[in-house]
Amino acid sequence: MDKIAYLVLAHNDPSHLKRMINALDYRADFYIHLDLKVAIEDFKSVIGEKSNIFWIDERVKVNWGGFNMVKATISLLKTCLSTGILYKRIILLSGSDYPIKSNKQIYSFFLNNQNVEFIRAFNITESKNKHYVDQISSYFFMDVPFIKSKLLNRILRKALNFSAFLFKKNPFIITAKEEIPVYFGSQWWAITYDCANDILNFIEDNPSIYKYFKHSFAPDEKFFHTIIFNTPHKSKTTNKGSEPFIQGTSNWANLHIIHPSLSKWYDEHDVAEVLESEKLFIRKVNSEHSSKLLDIIDLQKDMPN
Repeated sequence: MDKIAYLVLAHNDPSHLKRMINALDYRADFYIHLDLKVAIEDFKSVIGEKSNIFWIDERVKVNWGGFNMVKATISLLKTCLSTGILYKRIILLSGSDYPIKSNKQIYSFFLNNQNVEFIRAFNITESKNKHYVDQISSYFFMDVPFIKSKLLNRILRKALNFSAFLFKKNPFIITAKEEIPVYFGSQWWAITYDCANDILNFIEDNPSIYKYFKHSFAPDEKFFHTIIFNTPHKSKTTNKGSEPFIQGTSNWANLHIIHPSLSKWYDEHDVAEVLESEKLFIRKVNSEHSSKLLDIIDLQKDMPN
């Protein structure tokens, strides 16, 4: 049986995570990285034991804009591929996502687009866009591992970022073979098994990419895109290559509805936008704000086409 692998980055709201997993549980396995800042027992007690749920052992403390988000995603990919299961599709989600199409629609969609890498990007290096060039050429310290206090952590990060402002990196990466450009796109993607395998091989063969992004800003929106768009998989992406720059992270969404603010919690007042969308998933939703909306979505998914 051909299966889908969902890689999930979670950090709160175990009730919603359980609901999301149950909603997607069709010919699927779930690999979950839970932020090291929270107790995994609190999540396991809510979600329960299922044979297709795998909790990642190699957990890190995930900080907004930091490289640990990339490390967590790499751990998910490694664990997923180490099983030897040749998944038809590997999909990266957050614990604040939800499917807005039925499982059979989602499954059929990927079967009908088996060779497409659902990831979009623009070339930062060639664009000369100052905002994004600064994110990669300046040094950022978003993961400070040795201070537990949130206030002191924030103060130290700001001090380190300010002091590092005078030091710059090139807006491109020097690998063992060549200089490669840096790309930007949405963090959330859906790729093939072969693409995922090539990502891990690229990281192993080019450790400079790991070093380059370690102190870049929001590397989760650049790291995997840079690898994919510097390999032959570039021609198999959604638009068969990189795209011209457009303003707004939400405009680079692949299969998600994402609000331009990036912070809005969708609720029942957004039902028309959600039900009319051709996307597969929505972000952001949770137990507190979105339960009524999710009830409507589930009801709509259960209706015959």
